[in-house]
Amino acid sequence: MILYEELVQENTGFLAIEQAYSMFSGAELVLCDRYHALVLALANNIPCLQYLRVIDGSRDYYLTKSTGIMKKILGDDARFDLFLTEEFSDLFIMDKKRFDHLLLSQKEYFNNAKTAAEAALQEERERFFASLR
Repeated sequence: MILYEELVQENTGFLAIEQAYSMFSGAELVLCDRYHALVLALANNIPCLQYLRVIDGSRDYYLTKSTGIMKKILGDDARFDLFLTEEFSDLFIMDKKRFDHLLLSQKEYFNNAKTAAEAALQEERERFFASLR
């Protein structure tokens, strides 16, 4: 297991993106409460479960950010229930059956939804660059 503290850059106190990618690339599952961990997991087809933290008495901040990127990466009909939880204990208390179901469901979902969404994003990118000409 790699400890975050071992990888933090001394001069900035932050983890370099290359180190973060290296940590995520070998993961079987990412359990997190931060937006960027979700983004790295989704971008690399790694199953992920994000706890939606409460900020100022509401989960809206993380819910809005996380569902927004999921719609971009997985399409407008993204299955948020497969990736987001409001129960902190869901990150740590998971029996083998639920763990296996989560991995299988997300991998199947990536294979279908992400492929279609990536094609739509490519078209959107092409339209954007065409509009700049």
